[in-house]
Amino acid sequence: MHDPFAAVDGALVRVRVPLGELGAAQLRVVAAAARRGNGIVELTSRANLQLRGLPDDALAAVAAQLAAAGLAPAERRRGSAVDLLISPTAGDDPLELLDTRALASSVLAVLASRPHDLASLPPKFGLLIDGGGTPSLRGRRHDLCLGARRTDAGDVAFELQLGRALPMLDTPGEPIVLVSPTAAAELVAAVVSLCAQVRARVADLVDAHGRDALVARLEALVGMSFPRQTAGGGRWPAAVAPVGTLASPGDAPTSPVSVGAAAELGRVDPDTLDRLADLAERHGRCVVRLTPWRGVVVPGITPDEADAAVAALMAAGLVCDRRDPALAVVACAGSTGCASGLADTQADGRRLIDHLRATPLAHRPASVHLSGCPKRCATRDATEVTLIAGPRPGTYQSVGPQVRGS
Repeated sequence: MHDPFAAVDGALVRVRVPLGELGAAQLRVVAAAARRGNGIVELTSRANLQLRGLPDDALAAVAAQLAAAGLAPAERRRGSAVDLLISPTAGDDPLELLDTRALASSVLAVLASRPHDLASLPPKFGLLIDGGGTPSLRGRRHDLCLGARRTDAGDVAFELQLGRALPMLDTPGEPIVLVSPTAAAELVAAVVSLCAQVRARVADLVDAHGRDALVARLEALVGMSFPRQTAGGGRWPAAVAPVGTLASPGDAPTSPVSVGAAAELGRVDPDTLDRLADLAERHGRCVVRLTPWRGVVVPGITPDEADAAVAALMAAGLVCDRRDPALAVVACAGSTGCASGLADTQADGRRLIDHLRATPLAHRPASVHLSGCPKRCATRDATEVTLIAGPRPGTYQSVGPQVRGS
């Protein structure tokens, strides 16, 4: 748990969820903690949680609850702000090239062994490991990104991107730096150590020294050369939210499946968390995975129970239809939760979603970002329509898409 942040609606508590996975019992603990506040639980784009509206006199008890559930360290340090993002379907995706869970666990162990380095990193330092399947994590900018891909020899290695996203489109002739899966954890350690020494983000080091020079420095730290190959062109699968019944990695008709859902505007209430815990215990593996699309995936469901599980998610107020415009709209906390907000973007966002649901599919925008101020905190992704609250109540200014830094 991070130190609480004072917001307009009370204290905001950020809860880092290792590898985005929560057990059913942990979900119930989070639900109980949220009930001490205003009952709003936010799912973040880094597969973490935020509890809103907590009174100051409840913070100590909430911290103790979360710590007892394994969701908060006994001591707070800036290193707890380091996020490691993997696919919410890792290990269950039939199209993935590599199950990234073992590597991710090794990386977490590396981070835990370097408390001094972690304390010197910039806040919100982010790592991303994509297994090459669907849903894809490509297009999401983090400090260090590793993306599984086939080499020219037919093996699987990680494409290395420093301070920028894994591209969705391979540009013909573009050089690709490859890292073997066995060297990936050591590479992460080298990046963390280097950034901690100079107290800078990876993108800052790229700007200061150049990408090739930084790769050479990392090769020296790891003690090996990273092979290169040339991109031949082609497009990776679209990065779409996992909703509904998801594909099974097994060939047998009885192979377990996963079901996914998104939260409208990325928010749920404590009752929804309790119902998710019930669903995971009744039908799945007793775990729920958070997604960077501000949703959830429940793995390990038998195929004959998948429809009932999807119905249970929808009954809990979650979105399971890929065509639902709720998947396309993001909004910040707005004036009800942020001192910088000039409009109630949450209420306006819900009205917009209802309007889009009544609009023919062909006339809906692919993505909409409602921001209560020019900072555009709700998303770092470019959106087709971006609306920024104006100084006059109830007004928004439409601006062109913009990609923010991480």
